[in-house]
Amino acid sequence: MLNWEDRQVNSIQGILGGNLFDWGSSAVVKMNDDKKIDFEGACAVVQERPWAVDNLDQWIARIRSKPYNKIVIFVDNSGADIVLGILPFVVEMLNLGSKVVLSANSRPALNDVTSQELRILAAEAAGISLVIKDGLETVKLRIVENGLGSPCLDLSRVSQQIADASSDCDLVIIEGMGRAIHTNCTNQFLVDSLRLCVLKNSWLCTKFDCPMFSGICKFEVADERTPTDSPTELEHGVRDLSLDPQALIAAAVEEVGALVESIEVEELD
Repeated sequence: MLNWEDRQVNSIQGILGGNLFDWGSSAVVKMNDDKKIDFEGACAVVQERPWAVDNLDQWIARIRSKPYNKIVIFVDNSGADIVLGILPFVVEMLNLGSKVVLSANSRPALNDVTSQELRILAAEAAGISLVIKDGLETVKLRIVENGLGSPCLDLSRVSQQIADASSDCDLVIIEGMGRAIHTNCTNQFLVDSLRLCVLKNSWLCTKFDCPMFSGICKFEVADERTPTDSPTELEHGVRDLSLDPQALIAAAVEEVGALVESIEVEELD
């Protein structure tokens, strides 16, 4: 039986392990073709701490001292990512007394979970977890579509429903490489934020100067940051990716090209 702190560490590691199941990553597709991976194997593939960005200790200290009132989580992939990564984390947050809003795509994109699928999964999870069941019945746990159909997250184009649901939140969590890094790595929020993902792209790993499959656990407290804060050299590099369309396209082309190549090889075999 894990103690409270070990459970928090385990829940974040579980999100990172689940985030490895991303069929938009050529590195993951190739690895899975070479040897089928299960959830335990995926967690083992993620680089050990310290991660490329590792604010896990600060995150645990924050929720120990004062749990959040309302958390909005922008989720990523279907399968192990949502079932074995996000939902156990949601249980921990509900147990702390937080309200949780899970926001998923309105339309399909790669293997990203959709809001319709997420509602079905949550209902099934409620048959196993009394915490999930109680959360849904008391509306402490809600599922709201984000209005999008992309593996990235453009917060200027989200649905009115998630905009309204987020208006009184005090924490935003963004999961997944496309959402947390490609499009929102350096965005500054008016509330605290947590970005979680595994780096599965060689271009990004070069930018972060880290090995493939390194974790990102970037926690920011809004009232500890000022608009005049100077970004680090690393943030300058990632901001180039976030704001430069050519850099973003180059990174995407690398992934698509490798995926097409792997599909062609499979068809030839």
